[in-house]
Amino acid sequence: MSRATPSSPAPAASAGSLATPEMRKTREGFGHGLVALGETNPNVVVLVGDLSGSTNVSFFAERFPERFVQVGIAEQNMMCVAAGLAAVGVATLRCVEQPRDRMLAAVPLGFAVHQAVEGVVWMSAAGSAVQNLSMHAFAMLAYCGWPIWLPLALYFHEPDPERRRRLIPLLAAGVVSAAYFLFWMFEDPLRLRVRHEHLQYRFDYPWIYPSHIAYGLAVMVPPQLSRSLWLKAFGAALFASYLFAYFTWDKTFPSVWCYFAALLSTLIYAELRWGRNAAAGYSEMLDFLPRSG
Repeated sequence: MSRATPSSPAPAASAGSLATPEMRKTREGFGHGLVALGETNPNVVVLVGDLSGSTNVSFFAERFPERFVQVGIAEQNMMCVAAGLAAVGVATLRCVEQPRDRMLAAVPLGFAVHQAVEGVVWMSAAGSAVQNLSMHAFAMLAYCGWPIWLPLALYFHEPDPERRRRLIPLLAAGVVSAAYFLFWMFEDPLRLRVRHEHLQYRFDYPWIYPSHIAYGLAVMVPPQLSRSLWLKAFGAALFASYLFAYFTWDKTFPSVWCYFAALLSTLIYAELRWGRNAAAGYSEMLDFLPRSG
């Protein structure tokens, strides 16, 4: 946190004449402007990289502490966090109407955080403790987190009991594959390598094809069991992007595929925003199209 603590915003002074204009610092105007914007728009969230005092965003922090995020001395990482927040993550969580949908709604934000962690891997010094910790965090979520999170989230989201029963074996496959990868990740130390401008997370494990099949069953099949066309499209796109990443990037495909999956998670926003009322969703989407005349 910045040590500088500027004074709280004072009431606006009366307008000065042209002969004697009131002189104020630009950053104070920026801080006051953020507060005014936050008062008119409840969706405004402010992130800062340990510069709350020098930029006067502390005004906003004092007025709206629940919408203020101090990232610290990690400006590049802050950009990843901001992109994830602005793109889909928070918007999807705001669409939740029932508690059972919260885990599914958190998937886009989870992918945003996942990509932010890989940003830390890129920026950290080679062989440093920060890089070692962040690369393990990324690999554990990729190999062990998603095969449990996705089928479990869809299990809670699905209202049909019969469809939920069909998801149980797929969730079991995800638990087994996650445990399998976690064991071998620590049995054979995880290694990091840059290949063709992408990151390769390497650890050796036997039964490559059976383990990948179990992983695919847990991640890509559950959306296909849903009655929602948005979720079916999400599952089909995950499978297509998996094949594309595997045959195009080969050794680095886990990193590339997770990036594609993060982009595709916008379909989950569509499901929670419009899934229960397709006609209203279609009409609302038409409003974004340009109109002639």
